[in-house]
Amino acid sequence: MKTPHDLRVLARHALVRARAGEPGMRHYARGLLDEARRRELTAHSLAVGRANVTPDSYRAVLRRQLTATTHTPR
Repeated sequence: MKTPHDLRVLARHALVRARAGEPGMRHYARGLLDEARRRELTAHSLAVGRANVTPDSYRAVLRRQLTATTHTPR
């Protein structure tokens, strides 16, 4: 089973092929990115023990983690 990171790498390659003019690659890349996002949401909902995690609540958690781990310039 592919990880979300693997799916994003595949999507990046598909976008390169789409820019080269290969038909259907942009749609394929969008599907891969959607699947990566879905898997990240599922993993997060299992981690927090809630079944009703929304993309917005997951984004809020990521934002909190990011602001808690970054250093503010002096």
